[in-house]
Amino acid sequence: MVAKKITELLKGTDRFAKTIVFCCDIEHANGMRTGIANENADLVASNHKYVMQITGDNEEGKMELDNFINPEEA
Repeated sequence: MVAKKITELLKGTDRFAKTIVFCCDIEHANGMRTGIANENADLVASNHKYVMQITGDNEEGKMELDNFINPEEA
């Protein structure tokens, strides 16, 4: 339900806006990533990095962290 509400918000504004969702643990983060990916399957189909899980155990996400926090981008 939370992933659906986040998607509704982004669809009403900008689906490519950088958005941070804080989760209580890694399992919750994985589930949230899956939920948001499912709600935005069209964008994930064209770019699997549309939604990234950035947690201590996720090497791909950690490698993308610098791209997410680019201070030059408004």
